[in-house]
Amino acid sequence: MKLHAFLLTLGGVVATPAIAEVYDCKFDVKDRFKQWVPTVVRITNDADLSRVSVSAELFDRHGKHAILGKLGTNNDRRATFRFQYNNSDIPIERKYNRKVLGLTTYSVTIQKADHSATFRANPNYASDHGKSFHGKGSCVLK
Repeated sequence: MKLHAFLLTLGGVVATPAIAEVYDCKFDVKDRFKQWVPTVVRITNDADLSRVSVSAELFDRHGKHAILGKLGTNNDRRATFRFQYNNSDIPIERKYNRKVLGLTTYSVTIQKADHSATFRANPNYASDHGKSFHGKGSCVLK
């Protein structure tokens, strides 16, 4: 009888779902990038569902409150999250060809020891590094 009670208790512990990790991150973004690089990002990593979602007020302009992302590197030292957003409403050259920013790939790498973070944003068309963003910030695990 004691063994049966132990197994039921153990089964309840094993079957308990993990709670999603939620990171609230803030980054120092220069004015020239603020039209397409958010200063505040919330990343939700639900390991049970193998799902990452990313939200930022900047992305709400198209009614998308959260976009799907992917967990890249995940080890004892750091976790990297990647996501994409279509910034086709943002002009980048206004003179002759009216080029727009378009699909942009973002990545956030969070150091697990101190929650410092790096943020990269690269427009897919960008061939020169003057059109990409690389910044630093910090995250708080909620």
